[in-house]
Formats: sequence, structure tokens, C-alpha cells
Amino acid sequence: MLYIKGFPETDNESLSRFMINFFAPNYGNPLFMEDGVTVNAIRKGSEEFSPIQYFSYGKVFRDFYKPLLGLEDVSSTLNSLQNKNIKQEVFLPVKPLHEYNLPLVELEKKNRLRIKTMEGEKTLNLPGILNRYSLTETDRLSFNIRGLSKESMAIEIQQLNKKESGSIFLFVKSDFSTVTASKLVPDELQNVADSEELKNFEDLFVKTDPSGEFFNILHSETIWNKKEHTVFRIHEKDVLLSDDGKFVYLNGTKESFKDGIQRIQTIENYKKGNEKYEKVFKIDFMDIAKELNLKADSVNFAHINFFYDDLIVLSVDYEAKVVGTAGFTNVLIDLNEDSDNSKAYLVDLGVQ
Repeated sequence: MLYIKGFPETDNESLSRFMINFFAPNYGNPLFMEDGVTVNAIRKGSEEFSPIQYFSYGKVFRDFYKPLLGLEDVSSTLNSLQNKNIKQEVFLPVKPLHEYNLPLVELEKKNRLRIKTMEGEKTLNLPGILNRYSLTETDRLSFNIRGLSKESMAIEIQQLNKKESGSIFLFVKSDFSTVTASKLVPDELQNVADSEELKNFEDLFVKTDPSGEFFNILHSETIWNKKEHTVFRIHEKDVLLSDDGKFVYLNGTKESFKDGIQRIQTIENYKKGNEKYEKVFKIDFMDIAKELNLKADSVNFAHINFFYDDLIVLSVDYEAKVVGTAGFTNVLIDLNEDSDNSKAYLVDLGVQ
């Protein structure tokens, strides 16, 4: 592993995803990319009857954080960027909706969900469709689009007055020929898979292997094995699923992270329980401290903040026996190259 002080010199899709999370956390649900432009649905966190709003970003956003590329000391530039209103200066509202074939989705009185697509319009009576979840006309609801393709959409419904009940997902064909409801738990989705209805919405899911055997359901921990018609979850305490839904980080969690040899597998190999690894590399916390001239005796905490495709972002806090705190850094691990040429960029972005 080559340790480099400063921000990465070159841009790529993984870094762009991280920077979106950095500058606008939890603001949008990415839906798809078209001609270098990523289209998102603005997240709703509270009860709102107004329609889903959409925004896009592309080259303008990449140009926004471009001044950071290759900088060893990012503090001044980063502060300047954080003082800008990225939602107004960079994100572009998508209007009209037919520019990207986006559906109009809004909540009406008595919890009726109105959906308008290029193929038609329909109002779904949620208390009737979601009766088995005890959803009523008076429940306070929030709704978000979590997945979208040319033929299908996935809408997340949350009962704000019954948060312990968990999210319900509506899978809807754009022509309304099929409407299926389920929570993203294996038992319920297994019933959907058994009825063959899950295949109707394959275009919403992330294909995790070239053979098309495994699919990640809406970037969650839930995986569908299309070949075997089974559904399972990746939720073990000692593994972390990548944000793109394709890879499993062994012994890497967001709560605790240990240095040494690191291993990443595809979902296919992880499920088979074999020892075939997509990436194998080594991280040494004390070597990082030496590179940064930190007088550290040990690590106070270390965890993974971000994992998407070939980019991993760590937070590492050091301590010293006498003075206590010894310093902090983020570590941006670029696995785009083979293991022998992997790079780790050491830069304090303040991402704890």
C-alpha cells in the first residue's frame, strides 16, 4: 500500500459518490445515470403531501470539488466549498418531469397515493393495498422513491406514528399492470419470489455478478438469488456490504475496524463461503501515523465511513500516553489498481 498525504489527484465515479455524501448527506436518493448526469429524488423525512421533487448533477458538481484534487492541505479550500449553498449552486431541479421520464408521485387525503407516468395515471388506495400492515387512512406517512427504471419504480412508505413497524415498499410497473407490496426482509420477499412477481421488477435491482445469479434489492442488505429463487440478508456483525450493493468487506464494520490484511469478496463468493477474494490489501495504522508525523502510541478508534466499488474511506483517531489525543485523519483507499499498486490518501476531511 502506497501512502500519500493529501486528497486524491484524479476523479472517478466512486469519489463523486463520496463527495455527494460529504456535501449533501441524506439529501437525495440516486435513481440512475444518463449521459454523465445522475438523477436523484429528494428525500422526504416527514409527513408531506407535496409531490416528489427531483434534481440532477453532473459535470457542474465535479467542477465544484475539483479544486480539492491533489491538495495536501485541504482545510482552506474545503472550508470555502462548505460555505457555499450546493443545493442552489450545483444541483439542478428536473423540470419538466418527462425530460427523464420521471413519475409524478404525491400523497392525497386519506392516504391515497397518486402516480402519473408517461403510460397513464392511477391513484392507489394505500389503506386497502397495505391492509395487512394495519395502515389506516389517518396514519401519518412519509414516502420516497427508492428505485426507478423505464418500466418500474419502488416507493418506500413509512408510518411515522408507527416507526417500529419498519418501511413498506411498493413495487409498481409504470403501466400499473402489477403492484406488489413487501418489506425488505427475507421472509416476505421470499413469498414474492415464490410467486414469480419479483422477476417483474428485476430492472430495479443491482446485478452483483456477471452471470446474473445474484441481485441486490434496492441497495439494501437483502439479496435475491434469481437462479435458486431464494432471498437472504447480509447482516453479520463482522462484514460490511458496499454502498453499490456488489461487494462484501470481511471483518470491516462501521463501528470497529482493525488494521492488517484486508479482504473483499463478491456476494457470490461470500455466499459460497469460499476463499476467492476480489481485493486483498494491507493497512498499517502506525505506518500512517509515521507518514503524518504523529507521535501516536495507539489508535483511539477506527471505522469505515464509506465503501463504494473501489473506494473505502476510513476515520482513524490516534492517542498518546502522555498528552492523550495525538491526531486524526481520514484515509481514502483507492483500490482501482491491483493490490500491489493500491493507494491510500491521508487527509483530514473532518469525517468522524
